[in-house]
Amino acid sequence: MKKRKWTEAEISEYRRAHRMYLFYYNEEDGNLFVPKAYVLDAFKNWPMARVTFNWAHPIAMGFAFVILTLIIIPIIFNILW
Repeated sequence: MKKRKWTEAEISEYRRAHRMYLFYYNEEDGNLFVPKAYVLDAFKNWPMARVTFNWAHPIAMGFAFVILTLIIIPIIFNILW
């Protein structure tokens, strides 16, 4: 079953109710990218600086796995060889 994408107002209310300001994890929300709770003034004009992942979304977890793998594998190879 496809999940419903929440509006920005619903996301803000969810964050306030669950006190999730740094990370956003909502299994009921179908959005991959959600607006950040706080954005530094220096980065307000950068489009990707205004959004973050919904870490409950499977693609976000896959993205994190790929990034961590790309970081860890070279470290392991440098240690072993």
